[in-house]
Amino acid sequence: METRKVQITGGSSYIISLPKEWINKNKIHPKDALNLIIQEDKILLIPPKKFKKLNFREKVINLEDIEGASYLFRLLIGVYMMGYSMIILQAKKRITIEYREVIKKFVNDAIGLEIMDESPYQIKIKDLLNPAEMPFDTITNRLYLLVKNMLDDSRIALNNKDKDLSENIVKRDDDIDRLYWLIARQSNLILKNLIISIEVGIETKNANFYYFISRIIERIGDHAVNIAKHIPIIMERLKEPQINKINTAIQAASDIFSKSIKIWQEENMTEANQIIDSAGNLNSILNEINNFAINTENEVAIALNYIIESIRRIADYSTNICELTINFLV
Repeated sequence: METRKVQITGGSSYIISLPKEWINKNKIHPKDALNLIIQEDKILLIPPKKFKKLNFREKVINLEDIEGASYLFRLLIGVYMMGYSMIILQAKKRITIEYREVIKKFVNDAIGLEIMDESPYQIKIKDLLNPAEMPFDTITNRLYLLVKNMLDDSRIALNNKDKDLSENIVKRDDDIDRLYWLIARQSNLILKNLIISIEVGIETKNANFYYFISRIIERIGDHAVNIAKHIPIIMERLKEPQINKINTAIQAASDIFSKSIKIWQEENMTEANQIIDSAGNLNSILNEINNFAINTENEVAIALNYIIESIRRIADYSTNICELTINFLV
């Protein structure tokens, strides 16, 4: 860290000299204009003129080092979420059809990516998305609505014994994942590039908070999928009062989820605390379902236990949103 003395000139202007090494490295010339950024913690930042271009990040992946298609897919998701601008996949031998299919699936699943160049030995993927065009609140609200609709449709599928609808709910998990990946990516970009946070109009601490919330919503979506997977097993084997009880529990968990999101959006600390205290009321309904699950055939009992656990976890995750809201507001 260098120390520079503040000087006064003209009786009212304060000046400070800039390090010559920094000036030369960033090719700054006399009369160039520099941006000054005053942070919330009172720290003053002076980004170089070409800050955005300097922040271009490239990741090279050697496919010989990758063991299996599933590992490659997970690795690509990680690279995407960390905010790399260009992903280059290369190999000494021809890239296998299996790996090409995984790469194309990844590009189709992720938001904002395109294959810019492709040869037998190399594939280049470029990020074309402008973070300012995808506000956090818009993406997060879309994520919430998708999960909420999955829970609502689970009740409809159970009531109407609609196996096709339950299978459709499971397929929507891909839409949940791609939005969560995008929020994680946006958050990491903002942490690495202050200029982006200014363009998007969000502070880094708020970007982190959106990431935490989106992670919880994504987990709730996983449990909505788990409920939908087990609905076909129980829909024909339970009596109407038992189905109604399950639907009541799903509705109760869904209501807690919706209220927690509303509380977060409205920054209502008092109601957040009330939701946390009231979430335990769902346990009595789940205990009733567990009681009649004990007296059902083995396959149905197992499916009911999965559904019970997912409903409980949805409520728990929703209260986590309330707790995060309280922590954030404090």
